[in-house]
Amino acid sequence: MKRILVNVFKFSICVLFGVMFSIGCVGCNSCHIKPDPKLLYREKKVGDFIVLFYEDYCEIYGTTYLGNNKKFLVIPEYIDGVRVDVFGFRSLLGGFDMGSYDSITCPRIDSSVLEKIYFEKAINFYPSFWNGYMSCPNLKKVMYPISDWRSDSISGCAIYYPRLKYEKGSQGYGKYPANISYYYNYEGAENDGYYFIDDCDYGEKIEYIPKDPEREGYTFGGWYKEPECINEWDFEVDTLPEEKKEEKEVHVNGETVKEEVTIYQETILYAKWVS
Repeated sequence: MKRILVNVFKFSICVLFGVMFSIGCVGCNSCHIKPDPKLLYREKKVGDFIVLFYEDYCEIYGTTYLGNNKKFLVIPEYIDGVRVDVFGFRSLLGGFDMGSYDSITCPRIDSSVLEKIYFEKAINFYPSFWNGYMSCPNLKKVMYPISDWRSDSISGCAIYYPRLKYEKGSQGYGKYPANISYYYNYEGAENDGYYFIDDCDYGEKIEYIPKDPEREGYTFGGWYKEPECINEWDFEVDTLPEEKKEEKEVHVNGETVKEEVTIYQETILYAKWVS
């Protein structure tokens, strides 16, 4: 009830500013600021998340007790059949443009065990604001399905992308190609064939197993090491390749020095489909 009243107050303020701007800009065609009519929402706890449901989309406002005790958190494409539009929530403090990234505030999460966040689909969030409402000291990696949407990096956390998309997109500090790729493994698959990505230490087992992919008219038959689906990946036994290093010349304080760096190695798993 309190949050609903606060939101109604926000709506009133927005309308007030809209009227003020309208009065001050009579006859001016350059000003198109309008209050967003979709300010009222319904708050509900769904599994790991506290969700704000609007007319035709929802926002992940924060995490529940269940979500705060998860080592791995998956941001879904839909919650209760409603499209997830924002990981976080939009705030009028960021401006009247409710579609702008400047109006997005990070979700409220307080977790001492959270280590990774996986995005099923590319949705809105504002990395620069994450430290404001998030208290996740062990969060080190975020998996995101595209890399060319904008140039921000996440403060205090590395963001990983599908290798092919990373190579084509904007690169910079705190951005890396994921070393584990799950492929749909059929012609014409969405997202350039990528179903899921992850990044684990070389020589170690894969800790998180994604939910089974779906394909109309087929049953998922497991994850395999080659497109022909000959050798199945055993998550209890199989490990990533051992770490390899090489010397590389880098520039430090105007000088060129040799530094030992880890060689990137990609592990690709392919879905098997049974018709």
